Amino acid sequence: MCRILPDNLEEVLSGKRGALLGRNHRRAEGTRNLRILRRTA
Repeated sequence: MCRILPDNLEEVLSGKRGALLGRNHRRAEGTRNLRILRRTA
């Protein structure tokens, strides 16, 4: 879990930074990540 978290965060921050500027896509990705993290945990 500790290993997946930082990698995911880096990928999300790097790829979603552009979407952060005004899109609900980031919100959907956040929910997906939470679900994946919960499943992995």
